[in-house]
Amino acid sequence: MMRDLDQYANSVQHPGVSGFEHIETLEIRDRLSLREHDLSEEDRECLRRSDSALLRNVDQIAAALSQVTNLADERTRRQPSARQWWWFLDVLSEVASVASTAGES
Repeated sequence: MMRDLDQYANSVQHPGVSGFEHIETLEIRDRLSLREHDLSEEDRECLRRSDSALLRNVDQIAAALSQVTNLADERTRRQPSARQWWWFLDVLSEVASVASTAGES
């Protein structure tokens, strides 16, 4: 599990990688979600910081993912719960874009 957390924390720091690598990152996040209750408080904080980094780069990551897959199709195939928000990066990116545009008005 620590290997997954370390790999996730490192991966989200590199938003310029390929969409294939981002899919792997989202799959790692899935594995971490299954074991979150086993994480120490320090590890949970690392996970929170890593999730924040993922969200800060949502536009770039969603764009890279769109080059290799359609996240809507991935959601149909994987059936993530709403708690697995990382499979909705395309939606989050769109919401951020709309909110940004609305703020400019």
